Amino acid sequence: MFIENLMTAPSRVMFLFSCLLMMIMPILRFKCKEEMEDIFAVVIMLTTAPYFLFFCRGFKTVGPFVVMIYRMIMGDLLRFGTIYLVFVMGFSQSYYIIFLSFDNPLTPDGIDDSISNPIPNSIEAVMAMFFMSLTNFGDYYGAFDRTEHQSEAKLMFVIYMGIVAILLVNMLIAMMGNTYQKIAETRNEWQRQWARIVLVVERGVSPSERLKKLMWYSQPMSDGRRALVLRLNQTVSII
Repeated sequence: MFIENLMTAPSRVMFLFSCLLMMIMPILRFKCKEEMEDIFAVVIMLTTAPYFLFFCRGFKTVGPFVVMIYRMIMGDLLRFGTIYLVFVMGFSQSYYIIFLSFDNPLTPDGIDDSISNPIPNSIEAVMAMFFMSLTNFGDYYGAFDRTEHQSEAKLMFVIYMGIVAILLVNMLIAMMGNTYQKIAETRNEWQRQWARIVLVVERGVSPSERLKKLMWYSQPMSDGRRALVLRLNQTVSII
C-alpha cells in the first residue's frame, strides 16, 4: 500500500528522497566532503520545494493552477519533449559533421581551430540546437560561412527553425491551452484535489493508528459501529 500511495503523489516521493539525502549530509560533514555536501544541499532544496504544491492543490484559489502545472508537465511537455528530442538529435549530428570542416581565418596556420569552433563536439551540437530553438543563433549563423558546407548549413537552419521554433512551439502552446481550458471548466476540481490529499495522508498512517484516531471524531451508532456525523444546513425559501 505504501508504494501504491506514493505512485499517486510524485511530489511526496521527491520529499521522501530529500529526507533520505538529509540523513546522509551529517556523514559528509563528518568526513569534510564540503563539495559533495553542497551538491546534496542543492538537490534537497529542489526536491523539497515541490512538496508545498502537493498541499496547495486543496485550495480554491491556487488548486486548479497546480493541477494544470502537473498535467502540462506529465502530458503536454512529455509529448513535446519526445518529438523535440528526435529533431534535435538529427539536426545536431548533421551540424556536427558540417562543422568538422570549420576553419577560422583569424587563427594562424598550425593552430587548432577547435577553440574557436562553436560546435567542436556532438554534445555542443545538441546544446547549439537547443539555443537555436530559443532564437539565440547569432554565434552559430555567422560561423556557417567558415565551413565548407555553408549552403547546406543555411538550408538546414531554415528547415530547423521552421519545424521546431515555429511548428512545434506553437503546437505546445495549443496543447497547453487545451489543458488549461479543460481544467478551468471543472469548477469543483479543487475539492476533488482536497479529497485526494486527505486520502494520501490517511493512507500514509498505519491501520492501527487510524483506528485510534477514529475514536476522536466519530460517534457511536445504534448498531454499535462508529461513524462521522455531519450536519447539513439548508435554507428554505418561501414563495
